[in-house]
Formats: sequence, structure tokens, C-alpha cells
Amino acid sequence: SMQRHIKNTIMKYEPRLKNVQVKLVEPDEDASRMYVYYDISAQLIHPNGERQPIRFSTQIDESSNVQIE
Repeated sequence: SMQRHIKNTIMKYEPRLKNVQVKLVEPDEDASRMYVYYDISAQLIHPNGERQPIRFSTQIDESSNVQIE
């Protein structure tokens, strides 16, 4: 699934992120159906061991272009 591919890519290329979660966001009735949205949350591990929660979202259009917010 796309969720699994996103998670695996993040884990492969950004080892500072742990506990990565990718969730499909169902669009509102008024939202454009031309996009797929995912929420991504994780913990950023700093060199001193401190953990910082982070969250961002992605938008993928019909041409597979990805925008990260």
C-alpha cells in the first residue's frame, strides 16, 4: 500500500525518525477528489537522546506529485 511505501521510505532515508505512523486522511465532502492526503507522525531523536514529536502532512495529486506541509 502507499502508506507502507511512505513509511518504509522515511525509515530508510531518515534514521533520526522513530515510531513513524502514516495515516490516510479521508477528504471532506467539499474537498477536491484529485488529491490523496496522508498524515505522518514520528519522533525525532536528537544526538543527545532527546525525543521530539513531529507531525506533517502530504498531498499527492493525480500526476503523483507530492507536496509536504
